Amino acid sequence: MRVVFAGTPAFSVPCLEALMAAPGIEVVGVVSQPDRPAGRGMRLTPSPVKQAALDAGLNVITPDRLRGNAGALNWLHERNADMLVVVAFTFVYMFMPNTRVKLLPALIGGLVAGVAWETAGWAFGTFVVNSGNYTAIYSGFAILIMFMIWLFVSWLILLLGTSIAFYCQYPGHLAVRRNQQALSPQMTEKLSLLAMFYIGRHYYRRQHAWKIDDLARMLGAPIQVVDDILNRLRDRKLIVATDDGAPPYVPAQDMETLPVKHILDAIRTDQESNELTPWRLPKEPAVDALLESADTAVDAAMQGQTLKDMVLAGTERKT
Repeated sequence: MRVVFAGTPAFSVPCLEALMAAPGIEVVGVVSQPDRPAGRGMRLTPSPVKQAALDAGLNVITPDRLRGNAGALNWLHERNADMLVVVAFTFVYMFMPNTRVKLLPALIGGLVAGVAWETAGWAFGTFVVNSGNYTAIYSGFAILIMFMIWLFVSWLILLLGTSIAFYCQYPGHLAVRRNQQALSPQMTEKLSLLAMFYIGRHYYRRQHAWKIDDLARMLGAPIQVVDDILNRLRDRKLIVATDDGAPPYVPAQDMETLPVKHILDAIRTDQESNELTPWRLPKEPAVDALLESADTAVDAAMQGQTLKDMVLAGTERKT
């Protein structure tokens, strides 16, 4: 792999030396800042990276800036460095999407796409060179075929890097596929109450409203599961999304008047079918009495506690 190293300070020198010593990597050039006055005599002194590169016999340029510098850009183009392709893909993955992409996921996606691009370019070039018979038969039409194949492969590589960058930034999407995670009623109630607690606490403290990816990390649950829980809470008018895209969530009702028992009942009765409701079931006094006793016990345990009471109780215990 051909690499152009860019650096100036002394702490970058070990990185340059490691690249030069790494098998399979050829440092074809070094970009550093121009010489600066230093010492009592204010003599122009090369940067540590430039000095190390010169000692190693590497080709070095020290442009004032790269933007608009045709000479420096031509020099970089002549180096034919593979890592420039990685930088280009990383730039695309960071700044082209209509959302914020962190540097590390974009860099990982760019690295995979860059290596795949170079590998595909080598394989495609070999194929074209050895396809003289097709060129002789199809003539100019073969050029169009080759172009379409290369265009298709290029888009596949671009989308591959995009997917890798996405899953690196949102690993929760890898944990479980939609509709493949069945939650028990107990787990659904626990996650719903935790989600309402965290959303209510942030709202009470006037902190930034929760977004789904942050809330999923806080709950330690796959993002698809949290998305399903939030959709249920939103359908029952317990929370509201404040904008489009990746919306922050806030309570939809007054925390002082929203009973926790109401939240629990809303979750328990969610997704009930109109064709199968409790009043359609057979009446058995023993079963009905047992369920009524359990419901009464839950009411007594809740003691009319509201969402604000639960948030305050959690805050007091934490402090």
